[in-house]
Amino acid sequence: MQEKQFRRRAQLIGYAGISAGVAFLAIYAVSDHPLYRLILGIGCLALGGINLVIAAR
Repeated sequence: MQEKQFRRRAQLIGYAGISAGVAFLAIYAVSDHPLYRLILGIGCLALGGINLVIAAR
């Protein structure tokens, strides 16, 4: 039961991370400035991807 909850949480964090990453990249695409948004977007996508991989195991 504990393992199932952990996987579910990792999956939710993964989807949230990917959504946030896509949002940051979209904001970066429409705005002409800060590079930190691009870095944040890539970081969120990476975090989300890692969590989805953890959830899939």
